[in-house]
Amino acid sequence: MVLGQHFAKPSALVLVALLVSSCATLSKLKFWGDDDEADAPMPLPEIRMEVNLKREWSANVGKGLGERFARLTPALLADMIVAADAYGAIAAFDRFSGKRRWRTRIEPSDEGFGFGFGPKRDGAFVSAGVAAAEGVVAIGTSNGEVIALDAANGRTLWRVSISSEAEGRLAIGDGLVYIGTTDGRLAALDMLSGKERWNHDSQVPVLTLRGGGSVNYVDGVVYAPFANGKLVALNSEDGEILWEHRMSLSQGRSELERIIDVDSGAEVLGRFVYSVNYNGNLKSLRRSDGASVWEMKVSSYSPVATGYGNVYVVDDQDALLAVDQREANVIWRQERLLRRELTAPTTASSYLAVGDGEGYVHLVAQSDGRLVGRAKVGRAIYSPLLFADSLLYCYDGYGRLTAFSFS
Repeated sequence: MVLGQHFAKPSALVLVALLVSSCATLSKLKFWGDDDEADAPMPLPEIRMEVNLKREWSANVGKGLGERFARLTPALLADMIVAADAYGAIAAFDRFSGKRRWRTRIEPSDEGFGFGFGPKRDGAFVSAGVAAAEGVVAIGTSNGEVIALDAANGRTLWRVSISSEAEGRLAIGDGLVYIGTTDGRLAALDMLSGKERWNHDSQVPVLTLRGGGSVNYVDGVVYAPFANGKLVALNSEDGEILWEHRMSLSQGRSELERIIDVDSGAEVLGRFVYSVNYNGNLKSLRRSDGASVWEMKVSSYSPVATGYGNVYVVDDQDALLAVDQREANVIWRQERLLRRELTAPTTASSYLAVGDGEGYVHLVAQSDGRLVGRAKVGRAIYSPLLFADSLLYCYDGYGRLTAFSFS
């Protein structure tokens, strides 16, 4: 059973409510004992605007991310940015001017699993992506397909079936496309043909968070997160396990309390890997063997970021924490954006950037966590922001891609 990731925390957990749908988002369910006021988003805080976000360009990609709350983060590739909507539209833009390079549409397959996720009226089917590297753009679908496009013109290179619904963010490296699936498998597909070169299977818990983790490729190693609470490092060439680390043990009286997905993926920095899991821990691991350097109790389903000697994480109540990279010591904690459905943090110059469920982008000082800037982008923002060459890119839930500069 798979649950959506954008939800308010219930004060009482009632599993019978889950029987409403085997693939329901928690935000759609009503739990006995919910306190609407306690779970309401923090009002937009008053701040001193120390930094102005200037809109450089904005472009429409498609119809948006659908009612499935897909986190289809755009991908940067040389001087392009590539984004996909949940309905099969994929577009590439010059990331400095916003001029569209190409746009294509992928039609849903009549074959495959077909059940997808969310309301039946929602025709969204793109569930994983976007990856762009080595001249290839790749996405995955809820019908259990992976599709690769030529990054130069958007032409479809191949389209292959995999074991189940694709989820999370793909990675590309060493001539392979790496993708996770809802049945706990990581598949490595040949970048030119789509042929499977190797795969890795993991045990899937009864209940998992929907969305999947971000697969990461760094220097010949694939870092793959799984719903069973493990982060696994594999040789990119043949899938050999280099090490695996259990982020936490499944505990609690209910299936909800025992969810321990590692949807954050891995942030690789120097000799260390940083990761966090839901109902679990934030950890620093040795990159060489996966041994734990330090850990602290944190629950999150968002990727972490690093900068200024800190690890940054948004917890499951939308508190933003800065933790010393050398030890489990909280440097600062920003709680003025609680329950605003924040995206994962993105380092942007000397700031952190997060989007929220009401369509605002917030800038936070890395030094002390104070709020220094804000801009209204449009609708709800689900996907993490991107930063490169002094430009901050935001992709909102309704298919609008916007580039900002700072002043």
